Amino acid sequence: KTSIEPELQASLPAPLNEIKFKTFDLGNLPPSFTHLNVSKTNRKNNPGVELCIGVTWPPEEKGDSVDIRLEVLPGIEVGIQQLKISGEVHIVLRPLMETLPIVGGLQVTMVAPPIIRYNLSGAARLMKFPFLKSTVNSVITKLLTDLLVVPNRVFVHWLTLEQQKEVDMASMQYPQPEFIVRLGVLEARNLEGKDWNPLGNRTSDPFARIHIGDKLYSTPVIQKTVTPKWGDDGWFDFLVYLPEQIVEIELFDHDWLRLNGEESLGSLMMQDEKNEGSLRKVAVTDILRVPDMSWWKIYHHKKMEEAGEICISVQAFALDCSKALLMRPKEQIPRAIGKANAQALLSVQIRVLRGLPRKLAAGAVMKCIVRQPGLPDEEHKTKPSKLRPEPEESDLKIHPMVERMVEYMSSEGKKSKEIADVSGLEVSEVEAVLLQRPLFYTSWSQSLHIALSNPLEAVVELELFLPSDHKSAGKIRSTPRNIRDLLDGESLRLEYIEKLQRGEGLKGEVNGPFELDFEAKLTGLLASNLEELRKEASDLKL
Repeated sequence: KTSIEPELQASLPAPLNEIKFKTFDLGNLPPSFTHLNVSKTNRKNNPGVELCIGVTWPPEEKGDSVDIRLEVLPGIEVGIQQLKISGEVHIVLRPLMETLPIVGGLQVTMVAPPIIRYNLSGAARLMKFPFLKSTVNSVITKLLTDLLVVPNRVFVHWLTLEQQKEVDMASMQYPQPEFIVRLGVLEARNLEGKDWNPLGNRTSDPFARIHIGDKLYSTPVIQKTVTPKWGDDGWFDFLVYLPEQIVEIELFDHDWLRLNGEESLGSLMMQDEKNEGSLRKVAVTDILRVPDMSWWKIYHHKKMEEAGEICISVQAFALDCSKALLMRPKEQIPRAIGKANAQALLSVQIRVLRGLPRKLAAGAVMKCIVRQPGLPDEEHKTKPSKLRPEPEESDLKIHPMVERMVEYMSSEGKKSKEIADVSGLEVSEVEAVLLQRPLFYTSWSQSLHIALSNPLEAVVELELFLPSDHKSAGKIRSTPRNIRDLLDGESLRLEYIEKLQRGEGLKGEVNGPFELDFEAKLTGLLASNLEELRKEASDLKL
């Protein structure tokens, strides 16, 4: 309720933006499970046990169990009835350990947003409020997508602090991409004509919207045609975290006369092999299984009837930490097509930060700003930070100033023995402080993955955003760093404590200095053999 209500208010026009919940009771019925597939997985050399579970809530046989009522306008209420949510949940038991309890945690994710169905009752049936049902749908879908749909996932663990030291916690919560798909929607044919044409047959102004993972792109609008050809303008790069990820492509007629400016022409779907006569969404594996530049059918949403075809082309690139790959001659670099121009992938781990008091440690956002010649600045944001819990079973009785000195000397490259000699602590006490990092109150443990078109000339800068800061407060930023610096080491990886300072402007509630535990890694793109990928895809069971 607390998440959905403000999103609804922000998405609806006045006076409907005063909408609020009168009741919000989801009942106490458990979900039902429609199928269960179990398999071993070793993605990125990280073994685990994967469970794919079909989930429906509430169970079909239990009927309506929710009591949700919205006040749309003063004195006018709308009810939500017969709510049904269904989808497939992926649960991976990981990390696997050599001692009890054998499994250290659970990763929970979905490859596609769940299907949400419900009916409106009360005033909504009579007044037909514009956008109400579609807005409720999109808000709930967005919230669930941001929480659970790849690349997002929930990681629940019961690892001790000592065990966490041996595990890449950021990759447990935020997955690493397996490869990059360069996908092109080249053209379409036999589309529906939505617009009247005085000179002949009805026509449309089509454009395509492509959505894979957390990336959403749109092609240009082609005026007055039912056979649009986008060519190079239909190409885009997408990060693939699971081969089973859904490829969502929907075609629209651009229409200035409609309130939302567009009308659906159909969506990419395919026949469901497991349920004859039914349709299902298309996954990356499906695209890889068929010959390149194949024609795919699109279907109307409501009627589920054929609505035309689209031609799709695809390339795939493995991610390889190779300096030679990044320094190769220009003629060997993957050719850019339209906006599909990635040459490398920058992976940034935002871990923990020192410098914020406990009362401000939750809710902070770290921004990663990437600048490349000839391109607009890109801004990638973390989710809001959390207050890092107190170290478990800690019996350290060391003054905070001494702890800060220990952490600072370590960040300057000093060994535990050197720090112990200066601080007067035992080596074991120094190592305990470094393990627990008690003054790093602000925690993200999040990875950001950024495709780069010019990695050798790109610059990255970090910015800390505090909700409590006035809009005119000086920005808290790091020193800009050249991505090329990552090539100085053989591992193409830098791990360090990054310092951030508040710049010119009004002072904030906290003014630093701030220190961020940060890691950056660079990988190059290696063209994959599509025939081999198709063979691997054919072996995967969706």
